[in-house]
Amino acid sequence: MKKTTHLIIYYLFLSLIFFVSNKIKGQTVLYAGFEDQNRVDPEMTLKKGRIDNAYQFERETSLGYPRANMEAGAVDSKNPFIIYYAYNCSLKKYDLNLKQIFTIGNFDNCLYFTGFEFDPLTGNLFALANKSLYSINIETASVNLIGETGIRAKSVAIDGSSNMFAIDVYNSSLYSINKTTAETTFISSLDFNAITQNGMAWDTDSDTIYLTVRNNNGGIELRKLDKFSGKTNIIKIFNGSSEPFAKYCKWITFINSALLSSKDYKNDLLKLYPNPANDVIYFISNVELKSVIIYDSLGKLILEKESESSLKKIDIAQLNYGVYTIKVLSEKKYQILKFIKK
Repeated sequence: MKKTTHLIIYYLFLSLIFFVSNKIKGQTVLYAGFEDQNRVDPEMTLKKGRIDNAYQFERETSLGYPRANMEAGAVDSKNPFIIYYAYNCSLKKYDLNLKQIFTIGNFDNCLYFTGFEFDPLTGNLFALANKSLYSINIETASVNLIGETGIRAKSVAIDGSSNMFAIDVYNSSLYSINKTTAETTFISSLDFNAITQNGMAWDTDSDTIYLTVRNNNGGIELRKLDKFSGKTNIIKIFNGSSEPFAKYCKWITFINSALLSSKDYKNDLLKLYPNPANDVIYFISNVELKSVIIYDSLGKLILEKESESSLKKIDIAQLNYGVYTIKVLSEKKYQILKFIKK
């Protein structure tokens, strides 16, 4: 009887380990760009962790040693292996698979961006600078001014319904932003002084907006924001340089870790060429491609093609000049890419 009891406890223990390990695999990964002030020349570092276990932040890579624009970064909503960030006057990306940094190009104007966020529906990258809203082409680093917001915000968040939010750090108020016109709408005053608020991002897994705020004691507060009332809850406080999240958290971004291990997002599924293209795009793939869907920069469906045999190319001659999103589907997988129509 004693032996049987021990066996039952042992198997229950194994079951608990299995449950916890699988639960953690599906949790959202938080990436943070922060400035390490413990060096003579401050280093911008990318670290990763989880909301539920924030002490276990790990250093991912160094992003450089700037004294200029490094306060904007976000994961690509269509490719969770890529994080884009501003580095002085250029757009860079960090590939989580390759563990490498690539330079996309220089911005048209050397703007001091303080917030990046991808629209999860369209895949477009938006940014804040000088009280104005911009869109950024992640293929060319070209910048498009949408309009003036009139608020002094350091970061922006876009939820799963494509709604954009920002905080005016000088009057500690929450606003929504029209992504087409940059017009702002007051939602509510906040329940804290937001003058030192920096990071802001939407968590795809919990449908929650989180903030990072530097408090009067030099610690970094991680707060959960109610986007309807402006009320916040402190989830965690990181106290100064004694913890790996501090000292100056500049931006945050979220990735559902289940996507990182999903075969649907593997980068080797598809290649297309030429890009930019004039009339025809050709596909190289190790699987049969069944359908192709093309969206314009606003997320509008422009073209759809299906085939019983594997697709090898698609005619885009009728498309207007611009940047398009293309979704290519095989029998069990899909991949989303962008291309430029010349």
